[in-house]
Amino acid sequence: MVLTVEGGHALFARYLDICNAALEEHGDELPYEQLLELGKLVVGRATIGVFIYDHDPNRPVAAYTVRFQDGRLEPISIGIQQVEWTWDLPLKHVEQVVNEPIDYLHDPSLLDWSWVQAELGTY
Repeated sequence: MVLTVEGGHALFARYLDICNAALEEHGDELPYEQLLELGKLVVGRATIGVFIYDHDPNRPVAAYTVRFQDGRLEPISIGIQQVEWTWDLPLKHVEQVVNEPIDYLHDPSLLDWSWVQAELGTY
């Protein structure tokens, strides 16, 4: 499957919106408060290359560059620019989050935090 321009970009943008809303809603709770603080210190304004894959992580169907800034994931570009970190993100997970956002907004641990866990360790 290849993400179409119309659907793929909107799907990923909505995924980021849900991640940011979950962090905003739970940012003063454990462990998210620590995650945000560590993220600000360690991640800073690092750019992250996001590779969305369907079945094979080595064959992404879409790629984006985002930045973790002020406790939020902010899109920078479609495609990969110079990045400090990478994040392999399953398309199935993105679709599940967008289709059932309430579950993920109530329990942010269900979101994919592998990009930060790889750098900060598990929480």
